Parts: sequence; C-alpha cells; structure tokens
Amino acid sequence: EAQPQTSLVDMLESITQQLSQNEVIESLDAYQTLSSTLKAYSEVPDSQAIKSRLGPLMQHIRRDLAIIDKSEYGPAEINLATQTLKVLAILAWNRNFSILLSNEMQSYVLERAIHVVEEHKAPKGVILHYLHLLSTQDFRHSIVASGGRVGRLLDGLKGLTQHVKGNGTISE
Repeated sequence: EAQPQTSLVDMLESITQQLSQNEVIESLDAYQTLSSTLKAYSEVPDSQAIKSRLGPLMQHIRRDLAIIDKSEYGPAEINLATQTLKVLAILAWNRNFSILLSNEMQSYVLERAIHVVEEHKAPKGVILHYLHLLSTQDFRHSIVASGGRVGRLLDGLKGLTQHVKGNGTISE
C-alpha cells in the first residue's frame, strides 16, 4: 500500500528529532535520508517554513562536524562527519538552499572548512569532503572574501598535498 507523501518540512522536523538523540547510528541514518531527499528537490517548496527548521538542523551539523576534533575517534565518527559534510555540501551548493542559510551559518561553514584545511589533522576522507564543499559552495562573495578567508585558505592549500596524498586532493 502506498505511503502518504511527507513534505520536506515534516521530514526536516523528523530528521531533527532523530539527530537530537545524539546517537551515531541514528544520526548516520538521518543524514543519509536527508541527503537523498535534498538531492531529489530541484526547487524548494515553502522556503520560509524550511528556513525556520534549518536552525536546529544546523546546530546538529555543528555538533557532528566537531566530532573529529576529539583526540580519539573511530570509523563510525569519521563516517558521521562524512555524511554530515555531504548534507552540508548540498545545502551550500544548491542556490535554493544556500540562500536560506544565515550569514552567520555561512561564515561558520567557511571558517570550519578553512580550519580543517589549514590544520591538516583530519582523516583524508573528511578533508576531501571539506575541499569538495569549498569548491562547490554558492555563498555570497562578501562572506567568502571577508576576514582574510581567501588568503588563509590559499595558505592552507599550499602544504596540503604534503600531508594528504593522492589525486583526490589535487582534483578538488
């Protein structure tokens, strides 16, 4: 029997509740579901309703990106950071979603990505996803260019290939 369709707003609410459990497996499932759903939307229905739900989602994204800042993390945590970055890349790349992100959130995303690239300590897969995020983001020029971000990013990229080997780094 066909299931009734769920709106994107309802799905964001459900995913936010799932992320609130702060369980790695539950969060992985939530991000994978959200990633698939966001890819399916070419236009954003009811953007104001979605914008009101993005705040809590972005709080969970911040939390889950910080998981690799711990001194010890395992494959599950790396996978969680990667899935989080996949969702964030969709939000940052798709103009319909990126305009819904606040200036503060866009600044946070860029600062976080630049920090990871500068630091060279994250796992290779996570760094590659941050590079992909940086290469596909569609934020306002004023956000990207402020605070010396471009210079810091270029400085971080200079030595990156010495720390992270492979063609993926170069291609991103």
